[in-house]
Amino acid sequence: MRHSDPEGLYSALGVSPAADPDEIKNAYRRLAKATHPDTGDDASEVDFHKVYNAYKILSDQEARARYDRRFTLEDAEHSWLGIHPVKCSRCNRVTAQPRVLSFERIYSILLVSFQRPTSGIFCTRCAQTTAVRASLATALFGWWAVPFAPFRTLRAIGRNALGGTRDLESEQELLWQNSRAFAAQGNRKLSYALASKLTEADDPDIAEGARELTQDMEARGASPKKIKLKDPWRIKPLSAMIHLTLAAVLPVGIGGVVLQAIQPDPASQTRTRSIASL
Repeated sequence: MRHSDPEGLYSALGVSPAADPDEIKNAYRRLAKATHPDTGDDASEVDFHKVYNAYKILSDQEARARYDRRFTLEDAEHSWLGIHPVKCSRCNRVTAQPRVLSFERIYSILLVSFQRPTSGIFCTRCAQTTAVRASLATALFGWWAVPFAPFRTLRAIGRNALGGTRDLESEQELLWQNSRAFAAQGNRKLSYALASKLTEADDPDIAEGARELTQDMEARGASPKKIKLKDPWRIKPLSAMIHLTLAAVLPVGIGGVVLQAIQPDPASQTRTRSIASL
């Protein structure tokens, strides 16, 4: 009965979960008479209270709806047992808040400039590492074409510094997968927190499922004020500075070499003045 009638209320009245109010009322009257200590031949006070308590909940429309939602969620959680949490495509570790990201690498030569993005499902640590590597490759090999390579290089490094290009639709699907997987594992706080982020998802099926999940858990005592997720994806100033440094190193270095080359040699100037004074 665990996954069809959580507390055995329908079973206590001998009806199915699809029974209408009249069926429930008639079943209660029959069983109450049969089990009441004063009227039943086969009376049992325990059985009578079981029948009475079942009828008390199932005859109340709102209480029955709450019970049925619990039944629906437990059925769902049981069916979710085969769903596994999402893993980072780089380190292969479970990540509660994955992102589907693409980091740009620009390669240029003479008049040709082309892009080779690095894409995947990332945890925060692997995303930061991949972003820096992509910016480093772009800073080294992205400048060397005219006329647009410098612009594309700076744009790519800027996007990498801001966390890459996101695939929001795929991210919502992965968060919903995680929410169900953690619910099946019994980690309902994390499941609730993830579902709360999806109640306004672009996919109507995900949004509806997330709303049902959060409503059921709130009915059981989950508090939106107490269960909140930290945002591990906030842009860190130090990380952004690394990308900006990579973008500046090569141009500044080349500029320094050029300035050094065009500056007149002090020794040559001295010799020139000496010759002129003769």
